[in-house]
Amino acid sequence: CLRGKISWQSAGMRKIQLIQGVWSTGLDNILMDPDNVNGICHEFEYQQRSGFEYDGSTPLSGRYTGWFRMKSDNDKVTEIHENYIFLNFEKNRDGFYNVDGKGGNEFGQYTISGTLSADNEITLFRHYYQEDKDNTESIDQ
Repeated sequence: CLRGKISWQSAGMRKIQLIQGVWSTGLDNILMDPDNVNGICHEFEYQQRSGFEYDGSTPLSGRYTGWFRMKSDNDKVTEIHENYIFLNFEKNRDGFYNVDGKGGNEFGQYTISGTLSADNEITLFRHYYQEDKDNTESIDQ
């Protein structure tokens, strides 16, 4: 599970949409330790650079670049780069946004589902696919 905030930075007349926050193996871990005192959460960042003038009034659907950090068994922090990320933001009947998409990294391919609230808090779930000889099953994170 990934949870963070969407923000926008200016790059001349263009905007960069940033999604920054923390991830963990479950939303309960993030909610139990929002300041990461126990060290069970790790940072992530996704960004999209718009190729046009943009006022930042709505979230941008499209391709993102990104990374996340994770700690290995020897407490070394490694940055894992995402191969591709595509996010689609659809306004829902409550006036917020549902998020779906896909991505991949060295651990495998995954789909994404989540929500974006009115205060720009985003919660995303990655659903990894694990392939074996007989079938493909989804592993949620």
